[in-house]
Amino acid sequence: MSRSEPHPDHAGGGPDLAGIELLTVLQALSDPVRLEIVRQLAGCVDEAGLMCRQIELPVTKSTSSHHLKVLSNAGITAEREQGVRNILSDAKEDLIQRIADLKQTFYICNLNNNPPQPLPYFYEMIAEWRQAGLKICVAGSSRNTHFILEKMGIFSCFDAVVDRYCYDIQKVKPEPDIYLAAFKKLNCEPNSCAIVTNSVRGIKAAKKTGAKTIGISTTVSKENLASFKPDLVVDNLNEIKSARIKV
Repeated sequence: MSRSEPHPDHAGGGPDLAGIELLTVLQALSDPVRLEIVRQLAGCVDEAGLMCRQIELPVTKSTSSHHLKVLSNAGITAEREQGVRNILSDAKEDLIQRIADLKQTFYICNLNNNPPQPLPYFYEMIAEWRQAGLKICVAGSSRNTHFILEKMGIFSCFDAVVDRYCYDIQKVKPEPDIYLAAFKKLNCEPNSCAIVTNSVRGIKAAKKTGAKTIGISTTVSKENLASFKPDLVVDNLNEIKSARIKV
């Protein structure tokens, strides 16, 4: 498993910066798919970059790999191995688990010191949805979903929080299981619900449920989200009034 990132100072992850040519860079960026990859990397809040599988594109996996290779060869991005098992392939399982636990500890410490902020218009939309009588649930794949919401101070804004670890959900997005668990928790039928997601995997999963699907372009471009045909694509939460949610 590898992770892509905007090219750092040369450290063996790609061409030496001194050898990069402007023409090669411009040629690499002439393709709209590669421009989208760079846009997603530039907008990533994680300084370590994105997992290759997290870069969401309306192309096949092999085509995506080709574009990543072109960007890397041009010196625009770099790829590195990611994951304890990939880096320490010969390590014993107990050591791998100890390192994974340590990584989790550092992640939690960072969240304590630098909790993420809610999206713009979050509180206004929560109030508007509440006034309209809508039930609101978070369906998260992270084991830290509850903790993150608590650190952000918004846990109480939701009627329910469903994460795949607490509910032992084995299949992740783009399979719909996490959303189906959320419907069950809210005691709602899918065709009476709307799912708001900022990822292509989320859109794919949502469309399988029969719920109204709304893409929000916080991490992926509006055009890219629209190519997967959700019912609605918006730029921010302020565009998702209750009248547009109700189905």
